Amino acid sequence: MRSSIESPRREADSPPMPTPPRRWKSGSIFKLLAGALAGAFLMLAGVIFYLQFNPLSNGGTVVSAPAIQSSGQGAIDAAAIYKADAPGIVLVKSEVSRQAAGSFGPERQQGTALGSGFMIDGQGRILTNDHVVSGASKTTVTLLDKKTYEAKLVGTDPSNDLAVLKIDAPADELKPLPLGDSSQLEVGQPVIAIGNPLGLSSTETQGIISALERDIQAPNGFTIPGAIQTDTPLTNGNSGGPLIDTNGSVIGINSQGAANQDGTTQAGGIGFAIPINIAKDAVGQLDQSGEITRPYLGISGYGITPDMENLFPTDKGVAVAKVASGGPAERAGIMGGDQAVDVGGDRIVTGGDVIVAVDGSPVSDMSELQKPISGASVGQKVTLTILRGSQTKDVQVTLDNRPQSPTG
Repeated sequence: MRSSIESPRREADSPPMPTPPRRWKSGSIFKLLAGALAGAFLMLAGVIFYLQFNPLSNGGTVVSAPAIQSSGQGAIDAAAIYKADAPGIVLVKSEVSRQAAGSFGPERQQGTALGSGFMIDGQGRILTNDHVVSGASKTTVTLLDKKTYEAKLVGTDPSNDLAVLKIDAPADELKPLPLGDSSQLEVGQPVIAIGNPLGLSSTETQGIISALERDIQAPNGFTIPGAIQTDTPLTNGNSGGPLIDTNGSVIGINSQGAANQDGTTQAGGIGFAIPINIAKDAVGQLDQSGEITRPYLGISGYGITPDMENLFPTDKGVAVAKVASGGPAERAGIMGGDQAVDVGGDRIVTGGDVIVAVDGSPVSDMSELQKPISGASVGQKVTLTILRGSQTKDVQVTLDNRPQSPTG
C-alpha cells in the first residue's frame, strides 16, 4: 500500500568471591604464558565474531533494537515497542517513470511512490515491498531523524512482493530490528504496525492477528500463500513496514488491504502481511547466491468443495483448471479443464486432472499443494498423484524457476 502511484490490485549475579593469594609452584610461569596465549586467542576470536555479525560502516557501532519484555497475558507495551523499533523503520520514496496508454498512443507517466521499510542488519540493508520500488528510477530512504540516503536495489522477489534495499549510512544510524518466527503465530495475539500511512511518517497502529494462512495475490499475479490477516489499521504508505509482536520482533511485512465489494475502495479492518519467514528465506538466498529463485509448477486450479463433489471423481483434491503453456506441468503431461460450469454463482472449469497428492502426501486445496512446491528447489523432481477420469496415475514433474508473471 502506498500513495500517489498504487499497484492495481513484530536475581542479579552475586559478586565473585575474592581469590586468596597463593605461592607459585614449579611450572607456574609456563602455565601463566599458556593461559595468556589462550586468553589472547579467545579475545581475537571474539573480536572477529563481533565484526562479522556487527559490521561497521564509516565508523561507530551498529546497535540493534532491544527486545521488549512482554508483561504477559497477551498485553503489548506499545510505547516501549515504538521507542525500541521506530529508529529502524524508514520512509521509502521512489521516483517512478513508466509507459502507459495515452489519448494519442503510449506516453511516459511520472510520479512518486511512498511506502515503508525497516532495517534488517548492520550492512545497511532494508526490507520493503517490491511494489513500493518497482519501476523506480531513483529510490531514497528517510530515517526517523529525517536524514535521507539514496538506496540501491539489492534484490527482488516479485511473486512474494518483497524487495531488499541498501543504504550507505554510518553504523550509528543503523538500527536493525529483530526478526521473529512467523510459524509460531496464533490468531488473537496482539500486534503493532509502524509505518508511513499517507506519508505521515512514523505512525504506530495496533490490533490483533485476525486470521492466518490466507492466500493473497502479488502485484505480478502470483499467489502469496500463508499471509497474515490483521485488523491493525493499514493504508497507503504502510506497505513494506513491519508487523511487530509483543517482544518487538518483526513477524510480517505489511503489504495490502482487502478491497470492498466494489473493488475500488479498501475494506476497513482487514489487512494482510507477508510472513517474515518468507522474507528470511529470500534474504538467505541473496546472501548465498546473489539472486532469489522460486520453484514453479505452472498450473491454476482450486480445491474441490462439497458443492462441486458431483463434478469430479473424488471429493478431495485440486482440480486443474489451466496449465501454463511450456511450463513444467504441461511438459509432464498434466491436463487442464475444458468445460465451464456454474457452481453457486461461480464459474469453474472441469474436465481436467485432479491432483490428490504430492510425493505421497495428500492435498485437498491449493494451499496444501503450494506448500510442498514452495518448499522444493528449482530443478527438483516431484511426483504428483493425479486422477484422470477413473484412472489414478503418478506423474513426475521437474520444477522450473518461477517466471516474472503467470503464463498460459
